[in-house]
Amino acid sequence: MQRKSIKVDPITRDIIVLGGALQFANNIDSVLQNCDHAMRQQIGELRYDQTKGIEYFDNVFNGTPNYQLFRFQAIQELESVSGVVRVLSLSYTVQSGLLSYSAEIQTDYGVGNVNGDI
Repeated sequence: MQRKSIKVDPITRDIIVLGGALQFANNIDSVLQNCDHAMRQQIGELRYDQTKGIEYFDNVFNGTPNYQLFRFQAIQELESVSGVVRVLSLSYTVQSGLLSYSAEIQTDYGVGNVNGDI
């Protein structure tokens, strides 16, 4: 099955338009881009599904972080992305109020990585 999504810049998250034409991410690139979006989605942010997302403020960026719950929610959100078979690994660090993460993900199209900062 072919997957296709509108391609966004990996840093600014702006839609990429070249020569007046939308650009598209296909197959593994589409799945990994959607995984990146899932990792950045704060719980309660989606208007039509307030239960989707990761609880960053209460689980990570507070006086007593609950990293186990963050890890559980992150893997759950990643594995709910269409085209993801499973999360092979997820690592993260928190330093000076910045959470950095790296995930290795088995997709329908092969293995890929998603990295970012929150």
